[in-house]
Amino acid sequence: MKIMSSYAMTIDMYQRQQKNRLEPVTIINRQQKTLNSNFQIPGLKQPIKKEQKETEVFADHDDDYEYTPQEHKGGSWRSAFHN
Repeated sequence: MKIMSSYAMTIDMYQRQQKNRLEPVTIINRQQKTLNSNFQIPGLKQPIKKEQKETEVFADHDDDYEYTPQEHKGGSWRSAFHN
């Protein structure tokens, strides 16, 4: 284990030395990040429909359905799934 930690420290020190040897870089010409702002994917925008059909509204039906909520037992979703 001592050999591995010595090897890792050697690599880290080498990387630091190489990084410190680099001279600062000055950027002279900055180009825009967006090269083409007019690009559009064809067919992405759907045409807007002007006419709307009337919707049929159904009457409410109570078919003697009783809702009984489950009790929350806590724990993860997996334990709730398996029980």
